[in-house]
Amino acid sequence: MVENVPVISQVLDHPDLSRPSEVPAGAALDMLGPAQEDGRTNVELPGPDATAAKAQVEAALAQASAARELASQEHQAVEEERARSASLQSALSESRKQIDALKTSMAAAGKASEERLRNELLAARTLDALRWIVQDARALLDRTIDNVLTRMPAAYLERQRTERMARDLSQAQMQTERLEAKAAEDRATAKASLVQASRMLDEERRKSKDLRGDIAEMEQSKAAIADTAERQRTGAATARERVEQTAAETARALAREQASAVSIQENLNKARIERDVAEQERAKAVAARERAEQIAKETAQALEHERASAVSTQDDLNKVRLERDAAVQERARAVAARERAEQIAKETAQAPEYNRASAVSTQEDLNKARIEQEAAEQERAKAVTAKERAEQAAAETAQALARERASAVSTHEDLEKARLERGTSRALLGQVTRLNEALDKQREATVSVARDLAAVRADNDKLRAERRSAQVEPPLKPRSGRASAGKDQVKAVSQKTTRNKVRNSRVIRVRSITLPFSLRPSRPTLD
Repeated sequence: MVENVPVISQVLDHPDLSRPSEVPAGAALDMLGPAQEDGRTNVELPGPDATAAKAQVEAALAQASAARELASQEHQAVEEERARSASLQSALSESRKQIDALKTSMAAAGKASEERLRNELLAARTLDALRWIVQDARALLDRTIDNVLTRMPAAYLERQRTERMARDLSQAQMQTERLEAKAAEDRATAKASLVQASRMLDEERRKSKDLRGDIAEMEQSKAAIADTAERQRTGAATARERVEQTAAETARALAREQASAVSIQENLNKARIERDVAEQERAKAVAARERAEQIAKETAQALEHERASAVSTQDDLNKVRLERDAAVQERARAVAARERAEQIAKETAQAPEYNRASAVSTQEDLNKARIEQEAAEQERAKAVTAKERAEQAAAETAQALARERASAVSTHEDLEKARLERGTSRALLGQVTRLNEALDKQREATVSVARDLAAVRADNDKLRAERRSAQVEPPLKPRSGRASAGKDQVKAVSQKTTRNKVRNSRVIRVRSITLPFSLRPSRPTLD
C-alpha cells in the first residue's frame, strides 16, 4: 500500500504533465490571417472581419483552455480511481494474509512453511501486476506526449486525452471488480471454515453432555455403595469423612463446570448475534459498492457527452466525489465488519479448546468417581488403602483446579492480544488520516500551480496587446505650408486618441480562468 500511494504525486510532478500546453503567440497571431495584416496598413480601427476573427481566436483559445482543464480533472479522477483500487487491493491482501494465518493456526504445525510460501508467492504476483500497471501507464503517458508534440492540434488532443482517461477509468473499474470477486471468494472460504468450527463445537458439546450423564449415573451408584458401606463399615469413619469431602469438592467442581458451560453458551449466542450483524453490514457494504460502481459507469457515460458544457461536467464530478466519500465510508464499515468477524472466529476457535479442557476434566472426575467406587468396595477389608486413594483423589482435584486456573490465564492473554490488535487498527486509522492530509497538501500545491499559470497567461495577454499596439503604421509625411499644419495636428491628435483607445481595449482583454471545485483553496487569499 505504501508503494501505491505516491502515484498521484509522481504523475503531478512529471515535467511533461505539469507543463501547460499553450499555443505559441506567433501561431496565434498567424491564425488571425490576412484580416490582421490588412488592419496593420490602416491607421483607423480594424474592420468587423478582423474583430470577428480575433473573437473567434479568443473563443478557440478559451475552449482549448477549458478542454485542458477538463482533461486535467479527468486525469485526476482516473488517478484517484487507481489509488482507490490499489488501496482495495492492499486491503484484500491483508485480509488474505489474516485468513491464511487463521488457517495455519487451525491446521497442523507442519503446514506453516507451505502457507508462508503461498502468501509470499501471492504478494510477489500482486507486486508484479502492479509493476505491469505502472509500466502500461508510463507507456500511455509517453504516447500522449508524442501525440502532443508532433501531430495533434489542441482541441483534438484534449478530446483524445479525455477518451484515453475514460478507458483507463473503465480498466480500473474492471480491476476493482476482479479484486472484489476475489474478496467474495475469500469470504466464502472464511464462512465455510466458520461452519466447520461450529460443527466441531457441537460435537464437543455432545461429548461433554454424554460424560455428564455418565457422571450422574456414577454418582447415583456411588451413593448406593456409600449407603451399603456405611451399614457394613465400623472402623473406617475417618476415611469415610474424607471420601465425602472429596465427593463434595467434585460436586462443586461440576457445578462450576456447568456454570462455565452456561457462560460459554451465552458467549456463543452473543457471537452469533454479532456475526449476523456483521453479515448485514457486509451486505450493506456490497450494496453500497454496487451503487458506487453504477454511479461510476453513469459518470463515465456522462463524460462522453460533457464536452459541450463545462458546468454540467463540474456538477457530475462533484457528485462522483461525494459518492466516492460515501464508498470510502462504506469500505471503512466493511473493514470494521471484517474485524468483528475475525474476533468471532477467534472466539469460536477458543471455544472448542475450552470445551475440550472441560471434557478432559469431566473425564478425570469420572475416573476419580470410579476409583472411589472401587475404594468403597475395598474399604470393607482395607481401610488404609482407602485412605491413600482418597488422598490421591484430593491431589488430582487440586491438579484439575490448577488446570482451570491455567485456562483462565490463557483466556486473559487472549483478551490482551485482542486489545493489542485494536490498538494496531487505531494506528492504521491514524495513517489513513495522515495520507488524507498529504492529499490536501498536494491539492493546495496544484492550486498554487494553477494560480501561477493564470498569472503567466495574463502576462502573455499583456505582451500580445503591447505587440499589437506597437504594430501601428508610421505617420504620414508633413505637407508644405501653414495651412496644412492645423490639419496635421488634428489628425495626429485623432490618431493618438484612436491608438490609445485600441491599446486600452486590448489591454483590458485579460482572460479570467475559473478553477474547478476540487482545486479551489479552502482559505481566502489576497488574489
